[in-house]
Amino acid sequence: MKKVTLRIMVAGLSLASLVVLNGCAQSAASLGSIASLSASSAVVAATNPDYQQDVSTATAIAMESGASSQDILRSVGKVAADYGVTDWESQEATYQAIGKGIKIAGVDAQRAKSLALEIAGSNQAAMGVLLDAYQS
Repeated sequence: MKKVTLRIMVAGLSLASLVVLNGCAQSAASLGSIASLSASSAVVAATNPDYQQDVSTATAIAMESGASSQDILRSVGKVAADYGVTDWESQEATYQAIGKGIKIAGVDAQRAKSLALEIAGSNQAAMGVLLDAYQS
């Protein structure tokens, strides 16, 4: 009786192991899909002029209505979501478009620098890109 129970337990353990291994394989495939989606959203941000224009427009509209930097980020996030850009915070094109939007809104240089700091935070590269786009 004990041998039968032990065999069933071992068989059950083996089946459970297969399920776990299969789950890991599916997780690995899911991670690959996520990486692929992230890469494709970066392409959209970098190459789609409509995305960049819409980010600039949303930024300008937000600025003209007296929005805070957090309001701007929310507006940009909505535009990014509409375009399927999931990692917009890491995309240079997004910060270029924000800088252009701040310029379109007619913000003075001192306020633009302040906004760049608020929007980019500690990301010095993003802040530089935003200010370069503002100044161009």
